[in-house]
Amino acid sequence: MKSRNTDPSPIGPIRFRVSDPVEFGRRLEPVAANVTAEQGGQDRFSADVRACKLSNLGLFSVRIEDARVYRSPSDYIALTVPLDLELRFFDGDETGGFLPGRVHILWPHDKMDLQIPEASSLLVATYPVSWLRERWRKGSALDARVTPVASDCLSLEVPQGRAYWRHLSFIWSEICNGAVFLQSRSATREIERTSAALLLLAFESGAICGAGDQRGEDLSRPLQICEAYIRSNLGEQISLADLVTVSDTSASSLLRAFQIHRGITPMKYVKQIRLDSAQRALLAAKAGTTTVTTVAMDHGFFQLGRFSADYRRAFGEMPSETLGR
Repeated sequence: MKSRNTDPSPIGPIRFRVSDPVEFGRRLEPVAANVTAEQGGQDRFSADVRACKLSNLGLFSVRIEDARVYRSPSDYIALTVPLDLELRFFDGDETGGFLPGRVHILWPHDKMDLQIPEASSLLVATYPVSWLRERWRKGSALDARVTPVASDCLSLEVPQGRAYWRHLSFIWSEICNGAVFLQSRSATREIERTSAALLLLAFESGAICGAGDQRGEDLSRPLQICEAYIRSNLGEQISLADLVTVSDTSASSLLRAFQIHRGITPMKYVKQIRLDSAQRALLAAKAGTTTVTTVAMDHGFFQLGRFSADYRRAFGEMPSETLGR
């Protein structure tokens, strides 16, 4: 007789904001076990987390500041993508970078010690090793990594790596927008199986590279130029043509660079950076010293109704609520 499915029920989507590092690790347990945190030294730790756990695939995004985050060896693989800033990764006596737009792989026996001084965003996917072994044949990437390398990345310059990242980005986007598929156990199982299959395909196609690998350098350079320009001109009108001009590249190359390394178009990235910066300004403002209108205009939002709608969609509250906190 066929055994009954014992997969756990999905958890979430959930969202929480904490200013206590201990609470951060405890609340993250369903999607990423054995993660702990402490204040980074400036006594202003904060974390804004959105998470969802399917039967086996865990996904969460976090906006975190002034933190030292640790992960001890665990029974899952974690794929971590910094979305805006380079972070420092400590491994014994060596240090390295968690680079924006790269899918950094933490194997089960890897330890992590990640320094996050400034407000930074990350997207993380976790897979139980036991579950992956049931779906991957013997001799796969799991068995090959008997001596893990903490600096491993999944290259997005390799088509199979790019296909996995696009699939993961799509799942997360759907979850953030209601995720009708979560209402069906069979649908979530199929999505998880597809995710595992695409990850195996990426691993076995040569998409794994070291963090110092220079594949994609030609695309990362104009990307860095554009990001610096965006951050220096938050209050100005910015068009795709402006970004093409400052980066001295073609529109098609720039679109490809942002899609590969950031998972979104250049103009969506401009909006994301502006919204993040506006939120920080509203949170830092003292009562009576500024208005939502001023902050919006300072960050390039000249249609206040649209700003409020975009802000609420991104952070789950109106700008005035953030300012009044």
